Amino acid sequence: MDPFLLTDRLFVKSFRLTKYLANLLINMLRPLIEDSDRSSAIDLKTKVNIKS
Repeated sequence: MDPFLLTDRLFVKSFRLTKYLANLLINMLRPLIEDSDRSSAIDLKTKVNIKS
């Protein structure tokens, strides 16, 4: 499930960040984090939302 499909209120309640700030953080981290070729790899959006 894509967390960015949640309502703004539920997103903030779940991740303690606004969607805007989460996207900003993802875009800032994207150049610093390598994409994995593994099929079981966790994508960057998920990593950021888990840590927030």
